[in-house]
Amino acid sequence: MMTRIKVKVPLGRMMGGRFAATRLFTSSAMERIHRKMGLKLLQVTKQSFFQHGQFGGAPWQEYAESTKKRWHKHDPVTLIESGDMFGSVRFDGATSLGARVVAGDWKSSLHQSGGEGLPARPYFPISQGRLTPQAEREVVKAAQREIHNIVRGL
Repeated sequence: MMTRIKVKVPLGRMMGGRFAATRLFTSSAMERIHRKMGLKLLQVTKQSFFQHGQFGGAPWQEYAESTKKRWHKHDPVTLIESGDMFGSVRFDGATSLGARVVAGDWKSSLHQSGGEGLPARPYFPISQGRLTPQAEREVVKAAQREIHNIVRGL
C-alpha cells in the first residue's frame, strides 16, 4: 500500500511576507527541503507509536477483552511488541520532487488500515489521504525552516 501526500508550503506568508509565493528554487534546494520534510514526517510517525495514535487524528481503539486475556495485553494500546514494525519505518530518501517514508514490515498496512479482525490503528499521521492537521503543521514548519536557511545561504 502506498499513499501519496501533497503538502503545500505557504511561501508568501513566510518571514512577514518577504518572499514571493513564486520564488523558484534549484533542484538541489528542493531536495534539501523535501529531505527535511521527510525526516520530520519520519519523526512524527515514530512518535505515534508511543502516543497511541494521537498524530493519526484519534486515539487508538482499546484492546478487546479477548486480546487482553489471550495475549496478556494492557491498555493503553501500543504497536510495539517485537519492535519489527517500529524499526521498519524509515526515511527512504528525497529528490527535488518529494520524499519517501516507508514501513517495510508485513503488518504495517494491516495496522494502518485495519482488517482481519483488527481495528485500524494508524501510526502514519494520514487521514483520508492527507496528513493530519497536527502532522502537517510540523512538516510545514520543517520546510519553512529549511527554506529560511537556504535563503540565508546556510
